[in-house]
Amino acid sequence: MKKQILLFLALIMSMMATAQVTIQMEKEGGVYKVPCTVNGVKMKFIFDTGAATVSMSQTMAQFLLDGDYLSENDIKGTGKSVLADGSIVNHATINLRDVEIGGMHIHNIDATVIEGQNAPLLLGQSAISELGRISIEGNKLIIHSTEKKLTQSQIDQLEEQANRYIDANSYAAAIDCLVRIDEAVGLSEYGLMDLCYCYYQNRQEEQCIQMCKRWLGEYEVVGKEMNKETVYDNIASSYHYGKKDYNNALVYYQKSLDVLESGRLNVVYKNNWIIHMKSVRKWSMANCYYELENYHNSIEFYKSAIRLQCEYLNISLEKVKNGMVQDESLGLYLYDYAFCYYQLKNNIDGDEIMKLAALCGNQTAIDFCRKYNMNYQTKSSKLFE
Repeated sequence: MKKQILLFLALIMSMMATAQVTIQMEKEGGVYKVPCTVNGVKMKFIFDTGAATVSMSQTMAQFLLDGDYLSENDIKGTGKSVLADGSIVNHATINLRDVEIGGMHIHNIDATVIEGQNAPLLLGQSAISELGRISIEGNKLIIHSTEKKLTQSQIDQLEEQANRYIDANSYAAAIDCLVRIDEAVGLSEYGLMDLCYCYYQNRQEEQCIQMCKRWLGEYEVVGKEMNKETVYDNIASSYHYGKKDYNNALVYYQKSLDVLESGRLNVVYKNNWIIHMKSVRKWSMANCYYELENYHNSIEFYKSAIRLQCEYLNISLEKVKNGMVQDESLGLYLYDYAFCYYQLKNNIDGDEIMKLAALCGNQTAIDFCRKYNMNYQTKSSKLFE
């Protein structure tokens, strides 16, 4: 019983340590505003990471002073400020005793009072820096309030937990562990790779892309080809399947393909495996071109993917045409390939390729052929020339 209580308390503490606050921002006049309470008064501030301090108009400061929300002791001094348009105005510096954002309270924040009545309410770095790590997702401001002080033993335990969660396909739980480590001491190269992978598997494409680009910024050097290829593919797949951004997907699939074709991975993987992965990348690029309705490019990439898969299987196209090959990937490539010709109103070639897909055992192609009374036979070899 004592052990169970200790485990329960540890779980509660872990949940508290990983808590985060999500604040819905409101869009007004093309800018996002954050609801805050300043010294007990509700306000909406423009969230401005480029501003050095919190700032407000003289009118708003006078309102706070008149309502005893500010005291004379909160006025710290005067000076001059340069506005975004280059003009110079007088300002006063005041102390905000309490600023509440999303239930979090920060105290004794410097704010600038801009001369004039129309100065906007800006939430600048004097407050933002006190919030800890933040991120923005659309109109949501996320404040990550993870406890940063972790012992080495706690970090080791979190790494072990993350690995167990990944093995169990519990990616959200693994993400929580890895983010805690990252906020405390930063992640190693492989920890960052794991976080990229977990975000991708958890269908958090934007976070996956951000983490992958961070990895590239820190580790994109010669000698990291194996991981680099994986990171490029994760970014491409996130753009492709998650965000439906086929142009960006093509850019990163090509980067991944360039690494595979560089020859620098031959010392790590068998050449046969590299041929197969090249076929997968070509097929993915063909799919992107198809979605972009660039069917001629799509056809060329499907052809290339099919040739590479045949090379990987060590078979000839003749064997494929004679129904002597059963391969799931090849059948899928051929099935997708057929639709390019259907889109180009070339049903004759489309039907011949669909038959080949059925001959390779692709069940969807088999069902298609049966539906349209197509026999599994082929007539043309020109489809691959």
